[in-house]
Amino acid sequence: MSIEFQKLIKKLQSDPITIGNFLADPEEFLKSTKLTNQEKKTLLARDVEALNDLGLTTSVVS
Repeated sequence: MSIEFQKLIKKLQSDPITIGNFLADPEEFLKSTKLTNQEKKTLLARDVEALNDLGLTTSVVS
C-alpha cells in the first residue's frame, strides 16, 4: 500500500470536504490522486477484503 493511499484513507475518515468530494464523484475525485490503479479500483469497489489485502489495518485507520 502506497503512502498516498494511507494518507487518503486517513483523510476519508476525518476530513468532511474530502469525504464529500469522494462521495459526490468517486471516479473524478480519484483522478486527482497519485494512487495506483489497483488502489483506485479497490476504493471504487469499496471492497473491504481487498482493502485488507492491500494492507489496510486498524493501525492505518486509527
